[in-house]
Amino acid sequence: MKKYAQIVNKRVHGIFEYIVLPEFDKSTIMIDITTLVPTPKVGDIYDGTNFITYIIPLEENKQSKIKELIDFVERQKIVMESNYSSISTGSFIDKRNNALAWEQDKTAPTGYVDKLCKDAAGVVDTVKREALLLAILAKVNDVAKLETYEDDTRTAIKACTTQAELDAIVI
Repeated sequence: MKKYAQIVNKRVHGIFEYIVLPEFDKSTIMIDITTLVPTPKVGDIYDGTNFITYIIPLEENKQSKIKELIDFVERQKIVMESNYSSISTGSFIDKRNNALAWEQDKTAPTGYVDKLCKDAAGVVDTVKREALLLAILAKVNDVAKLETYEDDTRTAIKACTTQAELDAIVI
C-alpha cells in the first residue's frame, strides 16, 4: 500500500492510500509520499518539489479548540436529556424556577411542580413534591457545573499565548 498526497492549489488537499494508483484526469496531482519523513499533512504547502509544513496560527487553533469544547458540551447535554421526554425537558425552565424559589424560601409558591404532585383527589403530595424539587435542584446543579466548565475552559483557551498552553487544555 502506498500513500499519496493530492495537491490542489499548491496545498495538500488529502492523503490517500492505494495499492495501485488509479488513473485520474490530467488536472489531478497525486504525489507519492510513502517514504517521506515527516509525512506531509493536509494543509501543508507543496512547492512543486518539496513539502513545507503549514503551521496553523494560534488564533485559528483557539477557534478549533473552542469548537471542540462546544461539541463536547452539546454531547453532554444530549446525554443529560436522553433519559427524559421532550415534554419533561420542555418544562424544565418552569420546574427549575419553582425549585430555585423553593430552595430560597420553603414557603415560596411552586405552582408547576404542585400540579405534577397532586394525588387522585387533587391534593398536593408534599413528600412527592419535596423529592421532585430536590431532584430538579440536582439537575440544575449538573447543568450549572457543565456551564461553568464551558465558561472556564473557554476563558482559559482565549487566554493562551502559546501553542503549548493551548495543547495543555484537554477537553
